[in-house]
Amino acid sequence: MRHYDHSAFSILHSALCIALAASAADATLYHFGVITSNVHNAWMRSICGRLKSDYRYSGAIVYNNFPWPECRSADGSSAYSKAVEGNGCITTPGRTDNGQNAAGGPPALRQIAATAQAILDARAAHPDCSLKILYDELTMPPDLRKAHQENDRAVMAAYGFSTKMTESECVAELFKRYQELVNTKGKGQ
Repeated sequence: MRHYDHSAFSILHSALCIALAASAADATLYHFGVITSNVHNAWMRSICGRLKSDYRYSGAIVYNNFPWPECRSADGSSAYSKAVEGNGCITTPGRTDNGQNAAGGPPALRQIAATAQAILDARAAHPDCSLKILYDELTMPPDLRKAHQENDRAVMAAYGFSTKMTESECVAELFKRYQELVNTKGKGQ
């Protein structure tokens, strides 16, 4: 069963706000979609710190080291990629869209942006519900659950992951990609 962490992420205008008042400037729907996906949540659950049983999301540890999916244009150029930065600041992956919200970008990027918008639309359809109520396993509205499932599939497709992949397999693959990023950066590429 998919467990949803509703408390950590909200999107306000063009900034992605993360628990404890960290934010990612110039975030797009693509960023929101990836961050709210089961792939990122698996990464977060693996490396996030904890206070009691609550996750402590850190930009320096969780976000900046997250291996973002490569979304390629028809010509094969990379629209978004994430190199390990380790500077303690939350940054958005290599922006090449001049602040646009995925319009005209690669199909995977556009699909993730569309499914992220569907999540926000489903939340907005229930204005009298708090995030706590919206994300309760027993009371989650079916349209919101469906929007998250579609977003999860879009993000997994961007990585080339099977939807039958277990969380452990997902995390193992993310660590392989992280290691590739570290090795690439270490070689000065």
